[in-house]
Amino acid sequence: MMPFKISSVNVHGGENFKIKMDDIEVWGIDKTKLVDIDINTFRRTIKIVLTVDILNIGGTYDIDARILVLPIRGKGPANITLHKPVMTYVQEWGLKELNGEIYGYTKNSKLAYDIERAEYNFQNLFNGNERLGIETNRLLNENWGVVHSDVSSPVGQAIVSVVDSIIDAIYEVIPYKYLFIHD
Repeated sequence: MMPFKISSVNVHGGENFKIKMDDIEVWGIDKTKLVDIDINTFRRTIKIVLTVDILNIGGTYDIDARILVLPIRGKGPANITLHKPVMTYVQEWGLKELNGEIYGYTKNSKLAYDIERAEYNFQNLFNGNERLGIETNRLLNENWGVVHSDVSSPVGQAIVSVVDSIIDAIYEVIPYKYLFIHD
């Protein structure tokens, strides 16, 4: 099951941040630790707090962004490593009937997360200009905190799509009556 694979994610953080990643592989999910879980079947909500030492996201990127006031453009392989992320996932689920059984589905979800550090490696930036690519990656990594504050929302959207995929896969195969203890 590792890596966890996602075919494509489009992330838009306003006018200044657009990135599309394809053929994404997420490593580290199997090492995730559950910190807290709160399930409310009446409201149909779940809150999960998770942590992991390292979450590694790789794939092919196409970016057009302005980070640290620098325009960044390119297409190619990318790797984003998040060190010690603590992720709080909140989901509201709905119910649907299928073949006489009731199943859950993700209705709304969001993710907030904080990290100890991040590393970015975007290859082939600026049409393969090696010097600009090296310097841009160096600048991104030296200023990872500022970069993280700029991109945490769009990256969070990508992470929430992974979590939604995992939970929806469970919802699709296990009828709702077997998922939770009901009053």
